[in-house]
Amino acid sequence: KLEPQLNVFLESLELRGIAISRQYLEQGKPEESLQVLEDMLYLEGSRCITLHYQMGLQLLQLKQWQKAIGHLANCRKGDPKFYDPVFHLGEIARRTGNTAEATKYFQYCRKHPPEKTPNASQVMEEFLKREK
Repeated sequence: KLEPQLNVFLESLELRGIAISRQYLEQGKPEESLQVLEDMLYLEGSRCITLHYQMGLQLLQLKQWQKAIGHLANCRKGDPKFYDPVFHLGEIARRTGNTAEATKYFQYCRKHPPEKTPNASQVMEEFLKREK
């Protein structure tokens, strides 16, 4: 069967794409970085949660809110137990002034803390304390 070999190949390709994308970011080339991720998503299809997550984070940094929301929401569809995208959806809501939505996401994250996002709990708690 080719499926296990194909999965290994796609994982390797995904990791290389993310590494190249990060190099572009470090060089101050966010558009090139996004293009690499878009190309990777095209090659692998929309099933790749890691690529959607990276794309969502980069779009968030570029303040392209709607596009970021789409990619982060795809992460949630692909893996409902991956809670970091929920935090970032809350961050987008907070940054765009939607405090009710941000509160909803952050309260959810209190029960399901993000694992890959440093300072997430501090940001959430400060926001929730102010919004009481």
